[in-house]
Amino acid sequence: MAGSFPEPFVHGSGGKRLPTTLQCASDVAASCNRVAGELSSIGVPVATQLFGTGSGTDSLGVLVGTWRDVRSALVASLIEGGPSASGVYARFAGAGGTALELLDPHGRVVRTLYAGAGLIAATAQGSAEPTWLITGTDPSGVAAAAAALTPSQLHDRFALAVQGGRAFAVPLQGSS
Repeated sequence: MAGSFPEPFVHGSGGKRLPTTLQCASDVAASCNRVAGELSSIGVPVATQLFGTGSGTDSLGVLVGTWRDVRSALVASLIEGGPSASGVYARFAGAGGTALELLDPHGRVVRTLYAGAGLIAATAQGSAEPTWLITGTDPSGVAAAAAALTPSQLHDRFALAVQGGRAFAVPLQGSS
């Protein structure tokens, strides 16, 4: 779903352009500014909200924060539920999400990333509009994910994991 970026932000969903809300954790202000700048550069007006307030059903939400920050959000619980719940073939593990496990198409862990790992994913529950997560194992992982929020990085990818200048389209194919 993330591979459609900059959609659905630019043209909307079902022919209707929706407002975009941006919620950022306090420990990732620079990453939040980068995400806001990228959205602005493609012509998307963004309203900022307090972190944890939710985006509502008639808007597109973007959450920016470490996994520890965002894990209480509904969309995060979908990711924790695995690919069958979220469509995202990655999950956070370890105390507070200090590891990012990348899965293959069968849901098996193929690679594990640690410090500095980030994830860009979009998922929704039922017919709700998608919420986008720009998250990571730590603030540097969130920064790496924020830097990768570009049409060229996300093109045709369901979700994207990043670490140390490397990008991993998930699900991973075979052993990477």
